Order: sequence, then C-alpha cells, then structure tokens
Amino acid sequence: EQFNYGDEKKTNVVFFLSRVKQNVNYKELINTFQLLSRLDNINFVYKPHPRGPFEGWKYAIGASLGLDEIVINGYDGSHINSMVLSEWADVGIVFGSSIAIQLLIDNVPIIVPSFVHTNSTILEKHKICITADSLGELINILANNTKDDIRKLIDNARVEKFLNEYFDANKDYEQIMQEYYEAVVNNKL
Repeated sequence: EQFNYGDEKKTNVVFFLSRVKQNVNYKELINTFQLLSRLDNINFVYKPHPRGPFEGWKYAIGASLGLDEIVINGYDGSHINSMVLSEWADVGIVFGSSIAIQLLIDNVPIIVPSFVHTNSTILEKHKICITADSLGELINILANNTKDDIRKLIDNARVEKFLNEYFDANKDYEQIMQEYYEAVVNNKL
C-alpha cells in the first residue's frame, strides 16, 4: 500500500492523534489544527487515534468551546494505515501514541507539542524528539525550516541508542541472531 498526497515540493506532516481525553487542552489542539492547515509549505495530514471516535470527539470539543462546527483543512487519514503514513511522512507530530516508535524506526523526525497536553513522554525524556512548547514555536519550526533542516534538529545517535536499548536489549545483530538460532534449536529438541 502506498499513499500520495499534496505537492511533492512541500514537507509532508502527519499529526497522529492520541486519545484526547488524556490531559489534553482542547482549545490548543483545535488552534494547532487550524494553524497547521493554513501553512502553505506543508502537506497536512491528520490521523485520528484508531480506538477513539474522531467525529464524536470533534463535535464534543467544538461544543465545549462554544463552536457549532470545527473545520479542519487537511487530509483525514482515518482510513490509511499508520505504517503507510509513517513511511510517507517527512515529519510526525505525536503527543502520546505508540506510532512514535515506527516513526523513529522510519527515521522520521518527531515533534511533540507539549503545549497541547500535560503528560510527559518517553520521547522527551530521552531527548529524541523536537519539543514545541507553544503553538508559535511549532509553527515557526514547520514554516521556517526545510524537511532537511528539521531532520538535523534530531540527534540520530540518541535515537539509535534508544532503539537499541529498548528493542534490541543493547545487543548487536550477531548476538540477536545467535539468541534466535539458539531459541529455534532448543524448541526443536
């Protein structure tokens, strides 16, 4: 499966939503969507959390803010596999979704909009993301940097160390393959 959307000269940005009931500032989230959808230099896609009803969420937030309707100008990636969107993205925006791990594996820079929520993330703890502390900072990062510039804001050595520690148990490829081989042999006996 492949996904194509927008102008190939622009930066592909996917906002992967988390479950919004978890310490989210709804007004900041809506403002973020509205401003991202107005940036001329990005192809903006949003992906609702697979276990959360996005339409119901959108109207509930709108009602709580006194709005009849929330208009989001971007591509609704509800029906697109998150792995496919990760592969397409030049930048991922995440504030608490496990898709962040796939973004790291795909070498996609992650921006955590810390102003949208009051949680702390493992990405921030390990300094393997770009933290935007305000909407202005997020817009500044995306509006004034190329995708290559944004990629340079991530310390790839830290990302590799994180992935190695959490997924490979600090073992190199040969060690992992040896353990796999031994597990297969032992199960056959």
